Amino acid sequence: MTNDLFTHIDCLSLGKSLRKLAQAQNQSEAQLLKQLKAFILDPESLTKTQSEWHVFGIDFYLIIDPQTYQVKGKRAKPKKTGDAPIPTRLLASLDDDLPLREKLISLYQTKTHRRMSMFACGYVFHIVELASLPPDDDIQSIITINQRWQNGDAHFQEGRDLADEFFKKARIEQNPITKKGWQALGQLAALPHVKRHVLFALDYAIKIINLKYPDNKEKVTAERSYQIKLMQSV
Repeated sequence: MTNDLFTHIDCLSLGKSLRKLAQAQNQSEAQLLKQLKAFILDPESLTKTQSEWHVFGIDFYLIIDPQTYQVKGKRAKPKKTGDAPIPTRLLASLDDDLPLREKLISLYQTKTHRRMSMFACGYVFHIVELASLPPDDDIQSIITINQRWQNGDAHFQEGRDLADEFFKKARIEQNPITKKGWQALGQLAALPHVKRHVLFALDYAIKIINLKYPDNKEKVTAERSYQIKLMQSV
């Protein structure tokens, strides 16, 4: 699933303010344009309004005309709550492999929000299998919402609304493993909101392992290793 900004990347041009930026940085316009193209193809996130593309980095965003594909400006990124410092443990009473969890978090910190959304799409049905969850139409919707958000076609609130449906299932669920499975899927659905939702989902997976295989460190290590391998692939 791609969007027209990606497919028209070779049509990109610099607006007046970006041409001035190239001069200020002692770069050629061609050099700056090459850098921007690479950035746009792997951004932190992106959104499309009625009149503009907003392509976000860590601390700035680009404004692009969707008709001419001209980069009109570069602005400071507005502050966003929700990505506070990562605590040592997100869920209480986890029997974890802490060295592997630290390795996972270090890897996570190198990935963009958008790439973590891609990771979520690949992890959804692993959670379904791990928690032996029953068939549910909302499960595929997690992937659909994340893919649409990755392409700037969905607002993060759609993910939060879908997440609420899974959290409702969890609240009424009596089976503790199934409950944690719904909670993990809720976190993956909410990932368009903020990147760290994925860490809650991954810790819920470890909680499922703890419930299914009490005091089994090998199973925990295997799950953390799988999470790392999958994250390395996105």
